Amino acid sequence: MAQTYMSSLVFVGGEFPLAMFDERALFDSHLDTDQLKAGPIGRFSYSSGLYRFNVTPGRIDLICQNTDILPQAVVDSAKIIAEVIEPARGAVRVSGVGMNCDTVFNQQYCGMKGVSFCSRMFDPRIADLVGAPPIDTRAGVRFRKDEVLYDVRIEPEANSSGENLYIAVNGHQEVKPNDRLEMKMNHIGDFRAYVLALHQRIADSARSE
Repeated sequence: MAQTYMSSLVFVGGEFPLAMFDERALFDSHLDTDQLKAGPIGRFSYSSGLYRFNVTPGRIDLICQNTDILPQAVVDSAKIIAEVIEPARGAVRVSGVGMNCDTVFNQQYCGMKGVSFCSRMFDPRIADLVGAPPIDTRAGVRFRKDEVLYDVRIEPEANSSGENLYIAVNGHQEVKPNDRLEMKMNHIGDFRAYVLALHQRIADSARSE
């Protein structure tokens, strides 16, 4: 099973003022006492750390760590943020909206070590090009689906010295001046479906060995 499962929605741009946002309006107001407001930076947690809301001048992150990919609480809070930003876009710049999911599969789930799984993807010609045999290998792929640019990374997990397998998926949507931010939420369902299908293919591939 997945040892960790962290997903997030991100607004990227510039000039995001912390004072623009009401942290109490997010995640059903289940705000934890652990908060940080330092100049333009804000860091807030909710429901005993289940959710997080981070603001810097160039980035807004809505983060969740549990068994769901971008659960509805994250999506609802992202819509609230979008509604706040939209009328201020003349002064606030938004260049992109990102969807992320980081997952760690343990050796028992995959049936093999993460480093072993990744070594199967290795092309021996790479060793000739770099001039040395690799200690471990990893894969990175980018592709476009509809309006979303996907970036997928599969590699041995560093924290377990390669025992586990780390999978990171990012889906980036460019925001043009005439785009409405709420429309960028329409691809969340497709993102979830892709990540779940990818995880299943990885598990099936490992167990077929």
